[in-house]
Amino acid sequence: MKTLLYTFLLLFFLLLSCKREDQSSAPILHAVEQLLPTYADSASVLLSSISVPDELNDETFARWCMLSGKVTDETATGLLPIYQWKRAQQWFTEHGTAKEQAQVALYLGRAYVEDGEYDKAMEVYTDALEVAKEHQEYNVAGYICAYIADLYGFR
Repeated sequence: MKTLLYTFLLLFFLLLSCKREDQSSAPILHAVEQLLPTYADSASVLLSSISVPDELNDETFARWCMLSGKVTDETATGLLPIYQWKRAQQWFTEHGTAKEQAQVALYLGRAYVEDGEYDKAMEVYTDALEVAKEHQEYNVAGYICAYIADLYGFR
């Protein structure tokens, strides 16, 4: 009986500690959002303090990816790997706004370009452009068009 009780308590605290990682990341992500417009370097350092982002739940991970992309835009650092953008894109496709869907696709396309996968990048860009135009997100559509033009000029 004691063994069963100890096993239950162990599982309970183990599950509780897993949830804390996401909860402890939320204030960091909020601080990054606040710092990003004026202190992008500090936001970058703070964002990198999340040691294992792949272990975050899907929603928190998607938010982390989006902020990483925005930090990349401000600090001119490298983008995240493709597999991370795909995971974020999957969450935003199911739960995000049209603007977020187009924005994450833009970052995924840019990651494909960094890896030299130009055809996949163009496919992602055109899909993102359709989403942005359909939902009248013209600012994001403009950025997508600029990256399409850059890719066209590059090739």
